[in-house]
Amino acid sequence: VSEYSIISQDIESGTKTKDINELTVSVSEGPNPDKEIIVPDMDGWNSERVINYVLDNYLNNVDVSFEKSDKAEDTVIEQNKSGSMKRSDELKLTFSLGEELDNSDVKMADLINKSEFEAIFYLKQHRIKYEIEKEFSNKIERGNVADQSVKAGDTVKVDSDDNKVTITISKGKSIKVPDLKKMSMVKITEWVVENKLKLEFTNKYDDSVKENNVISANYDKGDKIEQGSTVKVVISKGNLVMENFK
Repeated sequence: VSEYSIISQDIESGTKTKDINELTVSVSEGPNPDKEIIVPDMDGWNSERVINYVLDNYLNNVDVSFEKSDKAEDTVIEQNKSGSMKRSDELKLTFSLGEELDNSDVKMADLINKSEFEAIFYLKQHRIKYEIEKEFSNKIERGNVADQSVKAGDTVKVDSDDNKVTITISKGKSIKVPDLKKMSMVKITEWVVENKLKLEFTNKYDDSVKENNVISANYDKGDKIEQGSTVKVVISKGNLVMENFK
């Protein structure tokens, strides 16, 4: 289920609201990085097959390298592990550059909107030195390439420290935090969902803040945060009233 979409609800649709005291919904945080999967032996796999496998299985800690080899160009020649592992476990793959290295200039590909993994893979595959920067973007999805210093179609030298390519990765749109202390729990939840944030509510007694009002939050009004950030809000339970213990 895509991130921030509803996975399930504990009350069936069509139930009359007058019969409902509480509704619990489960919201997707996207693919679970700790889920265990079976990673196959990729020896001999070509680059396209590897990229598709990594993206399809949501692996998020894959490190690739390329070296001269007598094995077929752009195929896996070494792998640090296979079998059961978490999606977040490090997977190191070494690819062959072939027996003879081509040192001619490379025509730069269009990396805009490619994932960070795909962009880095391409740059290493073509022996292009690079730097990574991260910036807010209102147009490009978080984690994808928003800009590249060398335009698609322009040539770039291989293995050149003086000719590095800068790749800018999107942090998603810049989100300005409103005054959360003046908002209700419902309004805060709507704002969080709309901006693809995460939310944690906690409750505590407070003599000075009315029940169900916000006591504090981990972000102040005017702060700029990125998608995926967790907003932590403390809600007042009102005055602590002494119970009858008789």
